[in-house]
Amino acid sequence: MRWSNKLRQDHRLLAALEKLMQRLGPAGSRVPVQNVAKVVPFVGVFIGASMNSAILGSVAADAQRYC
Repeated sequence: MRWSNKLRQDHRLLAALEKLMQRLGPAGSRVPVQNVAKVVPFVGVFIGASMNSAILGSVAADAQRYC
């Protein structure tokens, strides 16, 4: 599958990851859609873990305040 303007517009997370991977790789390198799609679950894990950490910190602070 190739990168198309419609794919980039419909899936902005993929487009942002494509730009990031292009900057991290060798200059002028092309990043296939399949490689970017493999990274998406790790981004989800990172976002989920950070949200869980923030919520758990908030719950712990509330628990200390009410105890």
